[in-house]
Amino acid sequence: DYLYIPLGGSKGSPLRVVLVMVVTMTLSGLWHGANWTFAAWGLYHGIILVAYHLSRKSWDMLPTLLQKLTMFLITVFGWVFFRATNFSEVRIWFQSLFGCGTQPGGALTFDYIYLLCICFLCLVIIHSLPVASRYSGYKKIKKWQNFILGVLLALSLMMMSETSRFLYFQF
Repeated sequence: DYLYIPLGGSKGSPLRVVLVMVVTMTLSGLWHGANWTFAAWGLYHGIILVAYHLSRKSWDMLPTLLQKLTMFLITVFGWVFFRATNFSEVRIWFQSLFGCGTQPGGALTFDYIYLLCICFLCLVIIHSLPVASRYSGYKKIKKWQNFILGVLLALSLMMMSETSRFLYFQF
């Protein structure tokens, strides 16, 4: 409200509304820290907000689980900007996330990415079945969903190579 409304909020032309959303989110990123990576983090979220604003009808027609998983992945990728100290580090982190990096112990291999994609696809298929709730075995499917999520959690925990300081201790 402190930025969005004074800048014009949702009043004005559609282009102005989009600009106000992006500027507000970018400045909100800078509020978190005096570094260009924080501005990039805010800009990233501003672009996500605009994308949702422009495609709301299509997005809202997607299955709820697909919306949640997609938004989770989009948000997680955005945290790279928040955590990195400079853009070189952002590049290294994204390379490591996709198995192309040089971070020791932190890089995902293509085998892990393949496994994670299969698990993600299984979850999407299970949750997208409109007839799943009609069968008495639906409760078993929920157990399998929990199992898959547990496997994903275990994989992510195994891939943590070191502990890190609390982020806000950097300021």
